[in-house]
Amino acid sequence: MTNSICLSKEAFKNMTKLKLLQLAGVQLNGEFKHVSRYLRWMSWHGFPLRHTPIDCYQPNIISIELENSKLRVLWKRSLLLKQLKILNLSHSHDLIKTPDFSYLPNLEKLVLKDCTELSLISYTIGTLKNILHINIEGCTNLSVLPRSIYKLTSLETLLLSGCSKIDKLEEDVEQMESLAVLKADNTAIAQVPGALARLRNLGHISLCGYEGLARDVIPLIMFWLWTSPNNMLSSVMQKCSSNVFTYANWGPQLQIKGDVSLDTGNVSNCNELVMHISESKSSLNSLLTQMGVDNSFTEILQKTISQQMHDPDALSA
Repeated sequence: MTNSICLSKEAFKNMTKLKLLQLAGVQLNGEFKHVSRYLRWMSWHGFPLRHTPIDCYQPNIISIELENSKLRVLWKRSLLLKQLKILNLSHSHDLIKTPDFSYLPNLEKLVLKDCTELSLISYTIGTLKNILHINIEGCTNLSVLPRSIYKLTSLETLLLSGCSKIDKLEEDVEQMESLAVLKADNTAIAQVPGALARLRNLGHISLCGYEGLARDVIPLIMFWLWTSPNNMLSSVMQKCSSNVFTYANWGPQLQIKGDVSLDTGNVSNCNELVMHISESKSSLNSLLTQMGVDNSFTEILQKTISQQMHDPDALSA
């Protein structure tokens, strides 16, 4: 990567049906128009330009991977890429903003990991009807998520770990009905929204470094166990700074694997906690009081408990 190789774009002139192109540490001289319009996948580590030139337009491209690039913006003038499914600009430390996503209507995977100067995600991200995976881990200059991101009902994985300035998840997160994985380790998030309890497909949450684990996340897990006892729920929070979690894995039979301790007065061991709930759900209310749970999520949980006590079929209905 330090000793880049210079090649002429004329070298591609006779490669008229080139579909896959992988480069690393390469400087191309000349015009991009010589690169085949049949190109489907382009991986160019260390892309040397500040923006992609107009003659680099590939209307049939499916995957663009420009990791460790010098890009400040992906392009100066937006171009429609209907076929694009994967966009990976990871470790592009000079990137300051995302492209206009309305020109990438079929994008499924967006990876912007370690784009440390990225300060703006376009509100047009909310137009991505087919997006499945978003990774913005380590974007340390990003302080807010656009509200439109919560409109992504197809999204399955959202990775925010290391975004140290992001301090909030909106209650609108409940609109992400397909969300299965949420990782937000070492962010500035101060409170977990109670709306997470309404995401029935959410199976993995990671919040290492979050000080409210015992207050907010444990009741959330209880809620899942209460309302969906047959669903697998895995909550992995290893070596958290608050030492609230080490490792826990809840299975269909509410089995515990690994030792988990709670820094919460009367509750000393998560093994005992979950077994206590499974044996006597009616005591959950008092248990939450012991734990000092007082956020908005508690109201949702307590309401559900009350309904279940009076009508056991209420949840299944």
